Amino acid sequence: MKKEYAYGIFLMSMGILINLLYWGYEVLIRKEGFYEDFMEDPAAHAIILLLVPLMIFVGYEFLQERKLRVQVEEANRIKKLFLDILRHDLLNPAGVIDNYIDLLLEDAKGSEREDLLAMKRAVRKLLEIIEDATKLAKLESIKLEFKDIDLDKVIREIMEDFKPMLKEAGMKVEYKSKGSLPIKASPLLYDVFANLMSNTIKYAKEGKKVIIEIEDDGENYIVKVKDFGEGVPDEFKDLIFERFKRKEKRGVKGTGLGLAIVKRIVEMHGGKVWVEDNSPKGAVFVVKLPKGKGS
Repeated sequence: MKKEYAYGIFLMSMGILINLLYWGYEVLIRKEGFYEDFMEDPAAHAIILLLVPLMIFVGYEFLQERKLRVQVEEANRIKKLFLDILRHDLLNPAGVIDNYIDLLLEDAKGSEREDLLAMKRAVRKLLEIIEDATKLAKLESIKLEFKDIDLDKVIREIMEDFKPMLKEAGMKVEYKSKGSLPIKASPLLYDVFANLMSNTIKYAKEGKKVIIEIEDDGENYIVKVKDFGEGVPDEFKDLIFERFKRKEKRGVKGTGLGLAIVKRIVEMHGGKVWVEDNSPKGAVFVVKLPKGKGS
């Protein structure tokens, strides 16, 4: 039996035992009637009487706390198992499939090549989902380390890394930089804007461009990533950041994992993220980051 269960049962038993011993002594040894004995000192006897429900309640709370802890431990065990399955049982076979498709593409032509490319896109999407799910699960249990970072350099690094994807999508980025932007943050800040850039390229490439603006209100940097795509309907503006709270996926593009990661990292920095309408068309993803305050 677990120690917490023993504590709970012990406390519940002691409450009853104390009362039995006390009143047994009063009635059997002292030969005092219950009513007469109680009226001699009502306050003291009332406290003794209250020990029964009090100790039963405390014991019950011990048992409930233990039950909850067991449930949490089991949930964490299942989550760890799920992560292991993602990393090994799914990621490795998907990677092997991706490599074989690359080999087949070397000699494929016509409709066969188109079919293989469609398969490759599907496998790439699967790999992306596995990576994002693993990253999101890790974020639930880690504590970020904050250091001095230049937000301007982070944005420029992302623009450089995404050049091939931007070129392939036929998009351009306008970044209105004000120079160095010192901030106390985690290197995971890169993932915030990398996910926003990736999201824009995937779902707003018909707008042909992205505008990145940064405002400084003294205590925070407010980063705005503007696109000129279809935009986000009002009813989905909150749901797109909540991967596991969507009631229906119709009308929402993508898995939502990338934006869920964005929200989690921003909140771990003590900041906020939301989406607004762009004018005349598109969406504006807004990230508000405290300069020197992490959580």
